Amino acid sequence: MSLESLQWLRPLWLLVLIPYWLLLAGLWRRKPGRSDWQRVVSPELLAYLLEDSTTGNRRWPYWLAAVAGTLAVLALAGPAWERLPQPLHQLQSPLVIALDVSRSMDAGDLKPTRMTQARFKVADILRSREEGQTALVVFAGDAFTVTPLTDDVKTIENLLPSLDTSLLTVQGSNETRALVLAQELLQQAGFSQGE
Repeated sequence: MSLESLQWLRPLWLLVLIPYWLLLAGLWRRKPGRSDWQRVVSPELLAYLLEDSTTGNRRWPYWLAAVAGTLAVLALAGPAWERLPQPLHQLQSPLVIALDVSRSMDAGDLKPTRMTQARFKVADILRSREEGQTALVVFAGDAFTVTPLTDDVKTIENLLPSLDTSLLTVQGSNETRALVLAQELLQQAGFSQGE
């Protein structure tokens, strides 16, 4: 970390230092010991009411305010020593996964069931996706959106264990409705095509 690589994420905050330091300078120049009490209390009683200003440095609160305020403004300005590359183009490869949750998925030809194997396969697909938005649609006699297109595949992974064949009351295997719903999700997100 060198000063040459120092950058400010919000440099306009540094302008706050100017009026802040001017305010502190004005307070610093005020004569110590001058107070409103001196105008209303007789000098004989004033010695018993006020602390003696000569017994210690009365300027330390100003130094503390100067240091704390300056550090706070510098923190708000966002110092950074490393510039992270900003992606100029994000891969726009939307994927809508259509998962069959009809009673046929309870068959035991794949151990333990087709539904369990399908959930594992969806989890593998989600883990292998590096970027792009993903959605999940379930279907049987009708199709329903579990999650719309999102970059957060962890949400879909967390929902997978709750998907089973008792989820939908309308039975059947209406793949066409699932594909239509997938196309609608893509269009709503502003994509003309996807997987």
